[in-house]
Amino acid sequence: MANIFQMFSKMKDLQSNFAEIQKKMETTLITGNSSDEKVHVTVNGLRQILNVEIDSSLMNIESKLILQARLVEASNDALVKITEILKKEVPMPM
Repeated sequence: MANIFQMFSKMKDLQSNFAEIQKKMETTLITGNSSDEKVHVTVNGLRQILNVEIDSSLMNIESKLILQARLVEASNDALVKITEILKKEVPMPM
């Protein structure tokens, strides 16, 4: 019977820890960059894109395909970075 109470206590602790981590992730901001540093995408720890910055040199019709590729590249870079932070922050159950 004591094991059940310990298990519930651990579950409650995990829920509390998870809630704290989630709040922290909401305010954690990471910026990903394209390889040429002309596109920057900022995401939060919840993997929401918050901002996109585009160098003015990419703002012409001929650069549309390049711009699209750079947006994907910068977005993926930001998401990889935030995934690494999440791996460090979220405790893995044993």
